[in-house]
Amino acid sequence: MRAPATASRSKTFLTLVSICLAWICPAHAGASLYGFASVPGWVKPASVDYEASPPDRVVSGGSWYLALDRQYNVRADGSDSYEHSVVKITSTGGVDEYSEINLDVDPSYETLDLHSIKVIRDGHANDQRRTARITALPQETELRERIYNGRYNINVLLSDVRVGDIIDYDYTVHSRELIFPGQFSTRLDIGWSIPMHWQRMRILSPAARELFYRVTDQQKIPAPTLRGNVREFEWEWHDLTATPADDDRPRWHNAWPYLQVSTSRNWAEVADKAAQLFVVDEPSSAELLNVVADIRKAGGSPMSRRCTRCSLFSRYATSVSRLGVEHFTPRAPTRF
Repeated sequence: MRAPATASRSKTFLTLVSICLAWICPAHAGASLYGFASVPGWVKPASVDYEASPPDRVVSGGSWYLALDRQYNVRADGSDSYEHSVVKITSTGGVDEYSEINLDVDPSYETLDLHSIKVIRDGHANDQRRTARITALPQETELRERIYNGRYNINVLLSDVRVGDIIDYDYTVHSRELIFPGQFSTRLDIGWSIPMHWQRMRILSPAARELFYRVTDQQKIPAPTLRGNVREFEWEWHDLTATPADDDRPRWHNAWPYLQVSTSRNWAEVADKAAQLFVVDEPSSAELLNVVADIRKAGGSPMSRRCTRCSLFSRYATSVSRLGVEHFTPRAPTRF
């Protein structure tokens, strides 16, 4: 599993017309999807050891990570996610893999700031923000099913990447929490299929908002530190070895450990919050009442009636598509 080059988070209504226009004019669409900005003041800078000695055995793939720094700033209305990646290319396979950077953004609740994109060769840093080709493309992989997710891939194609180069880039994704205001959750991989010289995880949150942490292996999780009205969590790793995995493993199987972070203590709290979205506070339409009456009149077992409801839903909902946060918010039956 390659270390991450994508940003993804919690969920502007975009129509199909805007999607088509984005395909025709990706540069114009990209202007509103990302921008260039300085590193936020809440980020704790990292000192990268560009001269670090490579591990004795580098796994196939042609690269190894000098640094991966991920930091979060949890706000009352969302969160900011900063990521700084530094990878050294050791073979032509690494050139193919890291000549481009792919970042995800959903304009319905996210904005993307690119801070720096550098290719370091023989100690000289080449700023690629002007020379790299940056393209914004819709991530519409289910058009045949009339499912539109509204997300975009920001593809950064670097110029002149060679074996021995160091790719160094950082960015921040700003997210607004539209479905569960005041709530935060994320899952962060902490093990990889390539060696990693240094890795850090840092999370800032209001002191009044407790975060809960869980790791999938048996590592000891450090305790957060209270600094005034801010709670700071920081975890560092040094010289992580690669963990190979079988390419034929089931898709649901994760061969690498990960860290879960949430404002919810357990799944019961999550279910209680989600249940509030399904409360219907409007009267049923005459059309809906007729449909319910027909189902009851048809009789049959509870299972057969359930299948009838699913069939009716599929018939009414096939042509309905919603993007961004609308994609995750339940709607009353009368609106179909």
